[in-house]
Amino acid sequence: CFGSALRLLGIVRPRGMRLFLLPLAAAEWDTCTTMAFTKGATTTGSSFVTHTTDCIECDSRWAYVPPRDYPEGALRPVYKYYTAFPREVNTNRSMMYEVDHNPELAGVTDPLPMGHIPQVRHTYGYYEATYPYMNEHGVAFGESTAAATLWTLEPDGSGVWPDKKIESPEGFPLFAVSNLMQIALERCKTARCAIETMGKTAEKYGFYGEDPESGETLTVTDNSETWIFNIASADCDRKGNWDGPGAKMRAAWVGQRVPEGHVAVSPNLFTIKEIDPDDKENFMFAEKIHEVAVAKGLWDGKGLMNYAATWGPSPLTHVYLAGVPPVPRYMSMRLWRIYSRVAPSLKLQPHIDPWTFPFSVPVDKQLTRREIFELTRDHYEGTPFDMRLGVLAGPFGTPNRLEHGEGITKHHGEYPRAISIPRTAYSVVAEALPDHRAEKAATPGIAWVATDTPSTSVYVPFFATAKSEKL
Repeated sequence: CFGSALRLLGIVRPRGMRLFLLPLAAAEWDTCTTMAFTKGATTTGSSFVTHTTDCIECDSRWAYVPPRDYPEGALRPVYKYYTAFPREVNTNRSMMYEVDHNPELAGVTDPLPMGHIPQVRHTYGYYEATYPYMNEHGVAFGESTAAATLWTLEPDGSGVWPDKKIESPEGFPLFAVSNLMQIALERCKTARCAIETMGKTAEKYGFYGEDPESGETLTVTDNSETWIFNIASADCDRKGNWDGPGAKMRAAWVGQRVPEGHVAVSPNLFTIKEIDPDDKENFMFAEKIHEVAVAKGLWDGKGLMNYAATWGPSPLTHVYLAGVPPVPRYMSMRLWRIYSRVAPSLKLQPHIDPWTFPFSVPVDKQLTRREIFELTRDHYEGTPFDMRLGVLAGPFGTPNRLEHGEGITKHHGEYPRAISIPRTAYSVVAEALPDHRAEKAATPGIAWVATDTPSTSVYVPFFATAKSEKL
């Protein structure tokens, strides 16, 4: 999910409408949390990934994209990524997006594809909302936007870039992370395939962040392996100069496998650190990532590349909103809270720098599905940071607090940010079942969906093997 600088400045642009301004105090951060649980970390042997879509204006409709067959030589259209309703109209992907199924969309202009890539002969069925989540083979995703050192703005028809404007640049990047997730679920039966497919597609066709100065981090799983995927644009240099389709590498991506029995968390932050180029079992990355990092002045070429520190800015100094100091605890507190709950024996302490926390931690005891649900509902209960307590909780002890406002610009400090927050549109806990359970349940996976904020909602199952849009 995204922390749009436009929305932070009070600028909102729903699809098909001109820009309008909101008071600064009304603007809110839109930033998501995703967690990954390997099969060895759970009591049932299922792998899980979670995602809270912390986006107040997001189109939260749950859609099923059915499997399809295509003729040889067919092309796959790629559409611009939207979040507000309607995120798609008449794209021939799901009944949910067709005007015939949505009378209120009558008169909305059909979108034109940004471009096309070669289509495969058969695509798999999957579920999606603002982001894609699980396909018929149990491959599943969670998502969280991260700040990036190099970045490319989303297309707006003319091509707006950092520090400059280029009229209709040749080879404008085609893929936002949601588009990459769609391609992976359409074509892959494993998490490893999904990582490779997204990475190589972005390398070839280009990647743009959802917001200025943003990249992406994903949790990816099947019933065997669980991975973290980080990606940033490589089309521009640090001054905003356009390399474009002639660049040696159009996206800087890396995937790291989560060790068995571990839990990993991505709280709007690149979390993959040192890349071991010799460890093909646990790392995948862009072929020229080291060469390009040196050429762009991001890395000195010595030792192992730290992806997070090379392709992402320091969370201690990065300013997410002009006039507001850095908010590193916005990320570090979520890491501390989840890791301290699943591995209390490590005795991890709160820290201002999120990069001091490990990539993943081994669980002290295996977790149940219900315990994973409860992690998405957390407000730091029972800790010194319990959001039910103190003056900001009001007379009724509510942990639901609005973010931003004028106070943060006038007083030093950082406001608390829980896992469950009031502006969540929906949350998903995607479960990839082990083979013996998948055979008994007649499905390789279940996407558990809760509308609104997790702490006051319930998770409803959607089975990966659905064969019809009319469920």
